[in-house]
Amino acid sequence: MYGAAIMVGTASASIPLHHAGSLLPNALDRQLADVVHLPQSESASGLDGDAYRKKVLQTFFRRGRLVSIPAQLKKRQIILEKIAQEFEPGRQYTESEVNHLLLDFHDDIATLRRGLVDHGLMERQGGIYQHKVS
Repeated sequence: MYGAAIMVGTASASIPLHHAGSLLPNALDRQLADVVHLPQSESASGLDGDAYRKKVLQTFFRRGRLVSIPAQLKKRQIILEKIAQEFEPGRQYTESEVNHLLLDFHDDIATLRRGLVDHGLMERQGGIYQHKVS
């Protein structure tokens, strides 16, 4: 049994298991952030950038409140950019002040707060938040 090769694949295209990983060298070495931030074609949605942004904002906001937090990264970025505009650039906010402002948009303030920081729209140092100016 030591000399037997284990095969993977279909009947028409089988390869030895020890070669299966070589089909896409280093594919598993890529970090999730690299894969998630791959460029997305705006033409895939059938809308140009401004029209797409407007549609996302109309879909996710009702009377100034966020209906739900989008799961899709591109849509979430648009929503968070809109929310970030409520913070004065350069002003420092305590976490309590940030929470108070975020409650105007949605009850899940922790997700919004984390998203603002993770998407590079706000900086956090020692419990103090500041809107980043691009």
